[in-house]
Amino acid sequence: MLVVMAAYNMVCNSPLRHGHAVKCNSHVKHRMGKQEQPWTESKASRHWLHKQWPWLLCLILLSRLCWCNQQMHFGALEPLLAHSDARIHLAELWSGETADPQKAAGVLLACNDKNASSAAALAVATSLGPSCSHCLHRFDMPSLAAAHGPAQGAELAGHAQKALVTLLQQCSHAVVIVEGIESTPPALLPVFINALSELGHFEDSGKQVPTYKALIIATVVMPTHSLQQGSEEDVGHAVKQHLVRSLVTHGASDAVTNQASALRRRFEHVALVK
Repeated sequence: MLVVMAAYNMVCNSPLRHGHAVKCNSHVKHRMGKQEQPWTESKASRHWLHKQWPWLLCLILLSRLCWCNQQMHFGALEPLLAHSDARIHLAELWSGETADPQKAAGVLLACNDKNASSAAALAVATSLGPSCSHCLHRFDMPSLAAAHGPAQGAELAGHAQKALVTLLQQCSHAVVIVEGIESTPPALLPVFINALSELGHFEDSGKQVPTYKALIIATVVMPTHSLQQGSEEDVGHAVKQHLVRSLVTHGASDAVTNQASALRRRFEHVALVK
């Protein structure tokens, strides 16, 4: 809406629209004893630009802050995907088409080993481009899990939520990469469930920070050779089942099982990495 208002204001006040660019005074005005030159096209254009620079700045900032996950280049990730159907669906997602505009889009990328997982995460990161690097946050789950024990779960969850809140406050259309999501500690599951929920949001100083404009992409390390010839539906079912089984091993309880299943349901897209 702000972009439309800015563009409308600029067009409506354009010297070309009002004819000021071709206006030329036939008489000479005097101001404070000095002669003022006739109103010329270049002078009108400079005057218009001087008045419109706040709107120009607004357009530049809005395009920088708001739409990074709709300006992604799919070329880096496309060669890594095994199935053509997945390439088509993710290409549409990369261009900004989402199935549910009131929910953050969730993507699971199944990778056969850690190297493939790192390559997929890097391909997603590079698809944003340098101007959108501020709209990207990357979680390395195996490293986080190794550095924090179960007793530090609440602290870890707080840090993760704060990182997401800070990211989304400066860039609502952010891209979040969760590398090795199968290693996610139980304390972090509610954070990502909330981020991927319909009309999801976090609370910060009494204000809501919406998550539903973001794109959350997670890699899953698992055996994938047997899935290479499977259908897209079979791949999706197998990858999600593996995710649940892996998450439950980090905390065998009914609460963790329920949260793992809830997280599984929030990923609409599943793709197999070669």
